[in-house]
Amino acid sequence: MKFLFDTPVIVAAALFPCSASARAFDLAASTGDIVLSTHGADELPGVFQAACPGGEAALRAFLQVMTPVIVTPDPVPVDPDDGRTWPIVRAALTAGADVLVSTYAPLLDAASRYVKALTPAQLLQELAPGHG
Repeated sequence: MKFLFDTPVIVAAALFPCSASARAFDLAASTGDIVLSTHGADELPGVFQAACPGGEAALRAFLQVMTPVIVTPDPVPVDPDDGRTWPIVRAALTAGADVLVSTYAPLLDAASRYVKALTPAQLLQELAPGHG
């Protein structure tokens, strides 16, 4: 299986190792491949810096363990409800991701038309029932 995680979920997983985001990320990484869009890879350091000033070493360490497959989204014809959500949806489609993981409700709603879209807790429940 291929899993594409939204940037805030990756940041939460890196900062909070006992969180649902971290547990979902670890389970997904042990179950399949982690996919990250070029857009997500570009924005990750800035988002991480905003969440944890001075924490670049923690992000680098997390990314070394993560070793994602990075994809450049193809232009996919969609009817955007929210322009912020579509680069990640295009990346999921380009990569052939089975699951897009996010905590952003508008993204989950918009993405669900194209790919399975779950929160970290929902992914845990699906991959390891009783552990969500």
